[in-house]
Amino acid sequence: MHPTNKVLPVSASPEASINTVYVWSISGVGALGGLLFGYDWVVIGDAKPFYEKFFHLSTASQQGWAMSCALIGCLIGALTSGILSNRFGRKPPLLLSALIFSVSSVGVALAGQLAVFVGWRILGGFAIGLASSLSPMSLLSGYRSNRFNWLPISPKSLS
Repeated sequence: MHPTNKVLPVSASPEASINTVYVWSISGVGALGGLLFGYDWVVIGDAKPFYEKFFHLSTASQQGWAMSCALIGCLIGALTSGILSNRFGRKPPLLLSALIFSVSSVGVALAGQLAVFVGWRILGGFAIGLASSLSPMSLLSGYRSNRFNWLPISPKSLS
C-alpha cells in the first residue's frame, strides 16, 4: 500500500481533512525514533565480544558497565527532553539528538580507553533518551483533529 496525496474526509465539515502523505511522513519519523533506540542496543550487543577483547574486560561488572552505561544517558536525556522541548520546541532537540548520535558514534569507534568508550556511550544514551521521548510527541502533534477530544489525554494536550 503506497501513500498518496489523497485527502480523506474526517468529519462532515469541509475544513477537517487528513493529508495521507503528511500522516505517513510523521508516522515514519516517529517510528524512526523507536528504531534508533532498538538499533543501538542490538549493535552494542553484537559488538560485545570485540570491545571486551579490545578493552580486556574480564569481570562481569566491567562487562555489564560497558554494556549498560548508556542507560544513564537515556535517563538524563528523557528527563531533560521536556525542559528542552518546552524552551526550544520539539524540532531543535530532535536535531540535537541526531547530531549527538553522529558524534557519539564516531567517538565510540575511536575510543582507545574504556573510560572514553563509556563517556561516548553515555552521551549516545542521552541522544537515545531525547529521541525516544520527543519523536512520539512530534508524531502526535500532527494529529490536530477534534475527533480526539473525548480522550482523557488527547494529542492536542500533548502538543
